[in-house]
Amino acid sequence: MYATYIIGQVSFTKIFEIFIPVMISLLICFLTIRSTNKQNKKSMKQQEQQYQETLVESEKRYQEQLLIAERKERLSYLPYLSILPGKEINKFAGKMEQSDNNVFLIPCKVINEGMGAAFSVHLKYIRKKEIPKEVTTLSVVAFNAKDKNEYDVLGVSSPIDKDILRVEDQTDFHLNLHAVDGDSRMVAPSMCIEWHFEIEFLDFLDRKYLQKYRLYTSTNFGEVQRINSDKPRLIEE
Repeated sequence: MYATYIIGQVSFTKIFEIFIPVMISLLICFLTIRSTNKQNKKSMKQQEQQYQETLVESEKRYQEQLLIAERKERLSYLPYLSILPGKEINKFAGKMEQSDNNVFLIPCKVINEGMGAAFSVHLKYIRKKEIPKEVTTLSVVAFNAKDKNEYDVLGVSSPIDKDILRVEDQTDFHLNLHAVDGDSRMVAPSMCIEWHFEIEFLDFLDRKYLQKYRLYTSTNFGEVQRINSDKPRLIEE
């Protein structure tokens, strides 16, 4: 029995000595595989994140390039309308014609200096409900309060008469300067006034633009001075 116990103990020891290294090897292998899987998952997650970021960046660049292309395409058709005095004194001033004591005619010409033809070109009139009741003129592009119930008025004597204004083409129109009192009677306009008015037009692809202008009138000298314009602004595609 003692011999059997010794043999059993020896066998168990041998088995234990064999089993422990195997278990340790398996444990190391398991931990290695687990660690490798974690690293692989982390790496795949990072790669997926980088891929998504790359997609987002690519889409952003594509949209930017698309926008640039659209702007270039739009600019290739963009009209630019300059206004000049109809009767130039010099490049900064033109003559006004006094038709009677209180009304001045302002001859003007508009020329297309842009890249494409302009269509449906017209001065933008102020809506009737926005005009003071003392002002009875219908074709009004601007007005300024002169005094209590008195207004300086920039009206239109003859409108822009071309539906199509091709590149380097030009056409004439006439504004008029007058003033009214509280009883809608004509009075002398202010001696020096800064005016702002607008022209609307379409390009070849029917996109609508608004272009703003500024000029000064001097009744003392009978002149219109310093006609300036802003860049056309796209208001409707």
